[in-house]
Amino acid sequence: MVADSTTDEQNNARFGAYTDTDFTAPGPRAYPDVLNDNERWMGALAGSKNPYAPWGDKNAPAECNTGDCPADRADSSECDCDARYKWGYDGHYRTGDKVDMCIPGIVKHRAYIFSENDVFLFVDADDVRCPVTGAVHPVFLALMAVLGLTWCEVSVSGSGVHAVFRGSLPENAVKEPVLQLDDEPWGENDGGDLPEIEIYPTKHVGVLTGRHVPGTPVEVRGVNESGLSKILDAHGKTKDPRKNTTQNVPELTGGGSEGGVDADVVTDMDDVFDAVDALDARDVADQTIVQSWSDPAGTECRAFLPTWGSSSDGGTANIVTEDMWEDRGNDSGLGGPIVMAAIDKRILSHNGAAPGDVTGRDVHRCLDHLRGLGFDIPEYVASGDTSDLYMDVLGEYKDAGTNPWENPDACLVASIEAREDGAVTPEADAPTLALHAIIEDVLGVSADSHAVTDRTYGTAQAVFDDMEVADARDVTDLPSNTDSDGDGDSNTSTEADSDAVTDDITLPDGFDSDTDTTTGRGTPTTNDAGTVPETTADATDDRTYDAFREADLTAEATTNDTPSNGVSGGADEWSSGQ
Repeated sequence: MVADSTTDEQNNARFGAYTDTDFTAPGPRAYPDVLNDNERWMGALAGSKNPYAPWGDKNAPAECNTGDCPADRADSSECDCDARYKWGYDGHYRTGDKVDMCIPGIVKHRAYIFSENDVFLFVDADDVRCPVTGAVHPVFLALMAVLGLTWCEVSVSGSGVHAVFRGSLPENAVKEPVLQLDDEPWGENDGGDLPEIEIYPTKHVGVLTGRHVPGTPVEVRGVNESGLSKILDAHGKTKDPRKNTTQNVPELTGGGSEGGVDADVVTDMDDVFDAVDALDARDVADQTIVQSWSDPAGTECRAFLPTWGSSSDGGTANIVTEDMWEDRGNDSGLGGPIVMAAIDKRILSHNGAAPGDVTGRDVHRCLDHLRGLGFDIPEYVASGDTSDLYMDVLGEYKDAGTNPWENPDACLVASIEAREDGAVTPEADAPTLALHAIIEDVLGVSADSHAVTDRTYGTAQAVFDDMEVADARDVTDLPSNTDSDGDGDSNTSTEADSDAVTDDITLPDGFDSDTDTTTGRGTPTTNDAGTVPETTADATDDRTYDAFREADLTAEATTNDTPSNGVSGGADEWSSGQ
């Protein structure tokens, strides 16, 4: 156990701004205005940490996630659930003062619903305060001194401390860091619980007492992000890229650095499942099926109240270990990360769920859901051609009236937008069709010319990697918002336009983008013999890429995210290695 035998001078150096704080005698109830005035509060009943809205309607239109209920919402005639316990329903939210005024005596405490969209970090320090003497663990004070001074309160039990900061976790931090401060209980805390700090940057319920710690401000202040990063790194709560599955793709696939398979992509589905198996099921459960935890973080076999449960259930039937979730109650569910993702996505019912229940396309939907939640799972591409990743999402980024599966300019713009939006890993190869636009519009060579070699495509890929959306629209002359009624301009650039936009793009040595009418749209590269191969008749300046002439612009093609299945081949043609 850490002993506090330091002098006052040493304490001043160690505890900084927290040296003069007094955790032994909490002051009058006080909340920062930025929290108190925000409509994110519900009540909490005595003896319970579950949010409750006694002022609410039992049949409010809250989403119903109780397992045996046949309805999707609590306002359905088929639903017998009490919507007042549904803390995900924002219709229950009030300001802090209004919670105090609503039906006095029923609500013992307030519950603040932290959102993933908040600018707050919620620090939940468990068992760091002696409930008898009020003394706090010196390591806790030292860590808080690094993070900075902010509003602090004593928890309901008296053995914990809460603090709220403005800020966010470092990008390389684990999802919800838990820092163990000692290997023995602190003070008169019994039950074997060790002092630890949990930091929540995402959705979380905080039962806040308002028992303000004297010496701390009644305001939420910014966290020392540099200090936080160092603390997390020292506690091993940052992600080591050397242990990142997607950083070892050549090793996983048996290929070397020349294998052509980029990071975040594997060609063997077993490698995807290896990454899933490496996940901590407790972390997955927290993001998918946990309504509230019954056991503290760090518990090997952690019990929780599931999203389909009610507050009267007790929160002990469902447990999750590092490997798997299990419902030991009447519903008898069982499964790992994919099953939990399927339940969260409503692909699968929790009732009787078991490994192997998720099949086919649903597996990929669950994997995508886990990636969206921040879990590190590589993409599977059978061919190893990472450009396929672009072809799968172009429909979400295409301009109205364009067909990015057939029009090079539209493909280029949509691809750059998808990459900047994070829909595709930056390491993925550009679609060949997008490279055609760069070869034509930037390098000044007809994409159909025999002068186009592997080196040409390599150069086009380099240009693609450095290109931004504004650059792509400039070189293609694609309007910022193409009219959906089909009256937009052609994608053909004039010779003068081409000169103007390519002046801003740096090309590798050996390429000349000056117009040369004898070779089409620029000076092509020579072949191995040092000569310029002849171009075909259709590879001249007369060739244009007009979305309204070459693309399938039927209502089906322009309104759906899926590509056309017309005679041109659509996405299938380009994703097969074109």
